[in-house]
Amino acid sequence: MLMKKLILSVIGIIIFVYFFLLLKFDVNLLFTSKSPELIVLALAIFLLSICIIGIRMRFFLKALGEKHNYFSELLKIEFINKFVYYVFPTRLNVPVKALILNKKLGVKKSTTLSITTFEYALDTGFMFVLGLVALSFVFQNMFDAVTLNNLFLTVGLLFVLIILFFLVPLKIFNKTLSFFSKIKNNFLKKVLVFAAKIFVSIREIWPKLLFNKQTIPAIIILAINWILISLTTELLFISYYTYVPFLWVLTISVVAVLIGGISQIPGGIGLKEVTLVGLFVFLGVPADVSLVVALLLRLFTLVPIAIGYIFVAKLGADISLKDLVK
Repeated sequence: MLMKKLILSVIGIIIFVYFFLLLKFDVNLLFTSKSPELIVLALAIFLLSICIIGIRMRFFLKALGEKHNYFSELLKIEFINKFVYYVFPTRLNVPVKALILNKKLGVKKSTTLSITTFEYALDTGFMFVLGLVALSFVFQNMFDAVTLNNLFLTVGLLFVLIILFFLVPLKIFNKTLSFFSKIKNNFLKKVLVFAAKIFVSIREIWPKLLFNKQTIPAIIILAINWILISLTTELLFISYYTYVPFLWVLTISVVAVLIGGISQIPGGIGLKEVTLVGLFVFLGVPADVSLVVALLLRLFTLVPIAIGYIFVAKLGADISLKDLVK
């Protein structure tokens, strides 16, 4: 597992460095901005986008009747979540967040896993739909009508499958879990029982979250979060006297995060920058400015990494960095 983490990190860094060397990036371009205050403002908005996601968790916890939802603690957990996301292979931040919610706030394990997987599914689904719709507008000349129809049909079928999953009675999932628990092969039993418990938990808790009024502000916060993330990039372009339509920024930001997440590389380093620069240049944005913005966005991530690491060190005896890695 440790070797996989190291290999993915090295691959990402190699892609990142090679890409900037390939395009003969001049580091001095970083200091050509005549509005450095906009860069500082962009960083502040970037950190604000992380903070409001911490607020969102309060609504998920309230939806399930959890009272231990102090904002200061949730804010620390969110920065730890970002630390793990940027340093370790993506999606490891989901179980880590569940672990901390359980250890530090006393939320039940089954509940924390359901909440964090629901949060991840909500984020991914929102990005996928937003990216698909935005792509159809920004890059409409790249796709013919048949391709767009197939894409939307695929999304539609996915939603149908999700609905069918939740129409299955909970008792069937419980019976399946009971059946798996009787398997004699210990290894197979552990794997299937673990998977079945996750599905039971999802089937039981997700509907409570999805159809709860507390989820509405959580979705609104998610939309605000993406506006803030896109505004961060927009301000960086403006600081270098380059105007890029906000819809372009939003679309490309979503696509870059999705591609970075699929790669499993920590924080999507390398692939995210290639996607950002490649798509902006395709739309006519100067390559040198796109490279500067991509590099600054990557440098911005060092701040939540540092803050998250400090909070990890202060978790106490209950959870150590070693526990999070495991």
